[in-house]
Amino acid sequence: MTSGDYEQFFLIDGRRYAHILDPRTGYPVDHARSVTIICPDAELADALATAVFVLGPDDGLALIDRLRGVEGFLIDAEGELHMSRNLTTLFEVEEVSP
Repeated sequence: MTSGDYEQFFLIDGRRYAHILDPRTGYPVDHARSVTIICPDAELADALATAVFVLGPDDGLALIDRLRGVEGFLIDAEGELHMSRNLTTLFEVEEVSP
């Protein structure tokens, strides 16, 4: 399951805002672009994708790393890929030139 702002976002004065709100602040999340969760339960994956999107790379992936049978990755606002601990052992990330 994937949550992201690639389809639903808005721009104000050149700043990009996601449609996903951080319940702690009431403001749109601006530190992530996309979160994908891989697990056997679609309902759990959907909830976790949104939660990790709000939490961000550090706290969000720390949560995923504590859950058995759940993996995920996040693309931050700068376009950098962050993966859960087990995914980093399965994939090698390479720089790609445009």
